[in-house]
Amino acid sequence: MQPSPPPFILSRSVDVRAAAQRFAQHGIVEIPGVFEPEVAERLHMCLRSEVPWGLAYELGGRAQYLDSGALASIQPDTMADIEQRIRGEAIHGFQYRYFNYPILDAYLEKWPNEVALLHTFLEFINGPQWLSLAWQVTGLKELTKCDAQASLYAPNCFLHRHSDEKSSEGWRIAYVLGLTREWRPEYGGTLQFLDEAGNTTLGVLPKFNTLNLFAVPRWHMVTHVPPYAPTGRYAITGWFRDK
Repeated sequence: MQPSPPPFILSRSVDVRAAAQRFAQHGIVEIPGVFEPEVAERLHMCLRSEVPWGLAYELGGRAQYLDSGALASIQPDTMADIEQRIRGEAIHGFQYRYFNYPILDAYLEKWPNEVALLHTFLEFINGPQWLSLAWQVTGLKELTKCDAQASLYAPNCFLHRHSDEKSSEGWRIAYVLGLTREWRPEYGGTLQFLDEAGNTTLGVLPKFNTLNLFAVPRWHMVTHVPPYAPTGRYAITGWFRDK
């Protein structure tokens, strides 16, 4: 039996004014200890042991997704061919490979293997407390809703450079709620921001109970997680939107 979820409560220790000042200066801010500890612990437990992870990647310029059932039943030769194609396309073009649970899709489509805690979380982040935090930090009162996906970057996962430039989707602010413990720089999985020439301007190490916000479009990527990484990079990510 799964533990009952605690109420989703933002930490009283969050310094909203300081976060707003940093965001105003750089368009990027990291907010540590964003949730009360028991909330962050419960979310972390959910990602580690309750999520039916699927695999997200791209082939031929089109997004692909193998849900947990497909991953469990796919033939080894077929999977090996997919992995080879992922690596081949990664050499010359945009590519990504990471484990994913699309919270918004699962919520709207009423997936049979739903993760109730994450669906409750989706409702919370579309409520007044979470949206108010975004308004106060970014100054963008026009933000009206928020989507979400759970992500796991295990060994050999990565996300190539991209800018999140989808104005038709109403994306204004990207967020990463880090739920990763005891991560080292050598494990990769760093959220990197880049200039137009591809030079790294800022690297953000995965952390626990930490919220990163940044205005989009902006060039960024998640660096490759090497085979020797002993654990996974867990996070909930998405965008605050104005439509």
